[in-house]
Amino acid sequence: MKSKQSVSYLVTLVVLLGALLVGSGALAQGGRVVLPIVDDPIFNQLHPNAYVESVMVNRVLFNGLVKLGKDFDTAPDLAESWEASDDGLTWTFHLRDDVVWHDGEPFTADDVIFTFEEVILNPEVGANNARIYANVEEVVAVDDHTVEFHLASPFASLGVNLAYNTPILPAHVLRGTDVMNNNDFNRQNPVGTGPFALAQYEPGQRVVLEPNDDYFLGAPVLDEVVYEIIPDPNSQLARLLAGELDVMIIDNPITTQRLRNNNALEITTSNQLNYYWAGPNLSRTPFDRKEFRQALSYAIDRKVMIENVLLGFASPATGPISPVLQTFYTDDVQTYDYDPERARELLEEAGFTFADDGTALLDGEPFSFTITYPNVQVFAQVGTLLQQYFRDIGIGTELQGLEFNSFVSEALVPRDFDMLLGWWVTPPDPDIFPYYHSSAAEGGNNATMYRSDEADALLQRGRETSDPQERVQIYHELQQLLAEDLPMIYLWYPDEIVAMDANLEGVPEAIGYRPALQYIHEWRME
Repeated sequence: MKSKQSVSYLVTLVVLLGALLVGSGALAQGGRVVLPIVDDPIFNQLHPNAYVESVMVNRVLFNGLVKLGKDFDTAPDLAESWEASDDGLTWTFHLRDDVVWHDGEPFTADDVIFTFEEVILNPEVGANNARIYANVEEVVAVDDHTVEFHLASPFASLGVNLAYNTPILPAHVLRGTDVMNNNDFNRQNPVGTGPFALAQYEPGQRVVLEPNDDYFLGAPVLDEVVYEIIPDPNSQLARLLAGELDVMIIDNPITTQRLRNNNALEITTSNQLNYYWAGPNLSRTPFDRKEFRQALSYAIDRKVMIENVLLGFASPATGPISPVLQTFYTDDVQTYDYDPERARELLEEAGFTFADDGTALLDGEPFSFTITYPNVQVFAQVGTLLQQYFRDIGIGTELQGLEFNSFVSEALVPRDFDMLLGWWVTPPDPDIFPYYHSSAAEGGNNATMYRSDEADALLQRGRETSDPQERVQIYHELQQLLAEDLPMIYLWYPDEIVAMDANLEGVPEAIGYRPALQYIHEWRME
């Protein structure tokens, strides 16, 4: 029998050991992280209306076959290894055998087959990102934990694209249902394999996630993740400063200096694979005229916009491939420095004339159009600047700001706009097929409905070759073509500014906030 004294020493030792472990962060358990999103999410990233507000939640609820590695390479996720055949036409993925869905059912190859064969590759479903996989002929199961992708032509960036917003969905829950209209799953009761599962959802208020103790990489350290739905960025900032939010992307750099003086926050900046654009509707006149798009591009003073609105936390964009991809990016393209006089010359080439007061006339009538943007970030300020720049060359505009989900459902998806303001965050590869290929013009991310046989050929060749130097040449040619055609008017490449609770640890900062969510099982509050 132990004496009371020896028991006391033992208790003291255990307490001290626990304190040391928590203090070192080695086994610290618990904590709550609160993150903002701008609107109600759709708990299915393959839904055609699921964009950034859904990405933030779905990257925590679901897994893909692979994910972005902390070194920007492709890392294992539901697949623990993979290889491509010598001819590049068959990719084999070896799946983990220790994964279960949030409802306890085992994850198998059947879930992968369902996700691709019955959802992504089924044109009747209309899945988001389906155009990425245009040259995937079929996905077949070799056994319960092995799948093969059979391709019509080589697809060098298949692995990278699988790591980007392509979650695997549960066949046992969704098979036999109308997947895109399954509101029980998409809006209320999602079932994933991720490190956290849905605990509570209050539309318009918050999404509360609880740990998945059966997560295949081990139970998460945090004991709760909360997404507060806060459309207004000023309200987000106020709650961040009040200590009610733990991580926030700072989309308006004017607040950065104020945040730097707050010792409770850590501010990081990094380059990211992202570009901002003004997207003309190429199905409408005169936006279908290249000279008109070029005129609008010459009318914009990007340097002033970046200095005054973004406080220098960006650089002028020349196209859709970011300078972060150093090997593939080129600035040897046609550029559009601020030149209103050249803009007016191009308007005349596009069929415009000018009234005595400088108003631009098309078919003898004053021409004006509507600029539509989401009421997030700095788009209202940018819209006002564009309105001024276009007025200076005789073009009138009206501004239309929409709540984010309305922007997506009423303008972006149905292609009902004159000009959109928006941004794309792209994978760490120059493959921009789903954003510019003709096949994505009506229902994909080719928002401006750009169609070009020359661009289509380059996009296809870029996918098919795995030769590094050949890919560089192809994507340089593509950037030169897009800079001349201007399917979008390219505005800037942003720096990502993230404010984070100084006590939050385990967040891989180098890859950016969104990919870091795929490692949220490692996050912890010290």
